[in-house]
Amino acid sequence: MTATSMGRIAGRRTAALTRAAGRDPALTVVATLCALIVLVAVCAPLLAPDDPTQTDILHQNLSASGAHLLGTDALGRDILSRLIYGARLSLLGPALVVSSAVGIGTALAIASAWIGGPFDRVVARILDVLFAFPAILLAIVAVAIFGEGLAAPVVALAIAYIPYVARVVRSVALRERHLAYVDAGRSLGFSGFKICVRHILPNVGLMIVAQATIAFASAIMDLAGISFIGLGVQPPASDWGLMVSDGASALLNDHPVETLSAGGAIVITVVLFNLLGERLSTVSEVRR
Repeated sequence: MTATSMGRIAGRRTAALTRAAGRDPALTVVATLCALIVLVAVCAPLLAPDDPTQTDILHQNLSASGAHLLGTDALGRDILSRLIYGARLSLLGPALVVSSAVGIGTALAIASAWIGGPFDRVVARILDVLFAFPAILLAIVAVAIFGEGLAAPVVALAIAYIPYVARVVRSVALRERHLAYVDAGRSLGFSGFKICVRHILPNVGLMIVAQATIAFASAIMDLAGISFIGLGVQPPASDWGLMVSDGASALLNDHPVETLSAGGAIVITVVLFNLLGERLSTVSEVRR
């Protein structure tokens, strides 16, 4: 087997996974909806009707109207604008968490699967230790040490999510490790690094994306919870978890729109990204 034929075999498997994902109608619909949510966050300045931080104490807790489609909050701020702008930080934080966790977790997983032996056992023990710490608790401890804001919870959650990604990716990488194209690459004199990066990594790519998507949904909930208790994103910035907290008092006074709209945005986004991750995972498993 030549290097060219080896690349063709690995490439065909990757292409087959991609085509299978494209033929799944449910996956297409869910992916489109997720993309729309991301697009709303990116285009927030173009879509928001008002400045989300502009207060107007003369127009507090207004009901929905032509001027304010979802009404206003306790400070007279337009709820729809805050909801749209809130998507930015509500998605940015989880994106930072997942990109860090996936990058480190994938590197550890593939290296562990390839090297094996004592290195694999040490990595497994480190992951077991990280599993012992609940993500939300680790984030709260980080905030207590480094202060309120988005940075500390993001770093803490990224560390807490590494074992969840690494454990799944390692199991898939181990299967790839013993396939014929890997043996062919070794017989051709390819380095372990080259085989891992150019061949194993692309073939486990769909599973990595699936795990990243599921982790993204979990990170949305965790960071929203941190913001809800006042330890995450700080006013006057807009964040869905913070909006749920800010609207709690208005909810008791028969003005539930802020809390319900932000809470609904969290639920819908989490469900969609979970569904996307599950469909990607199913496609990846079926085609192996």
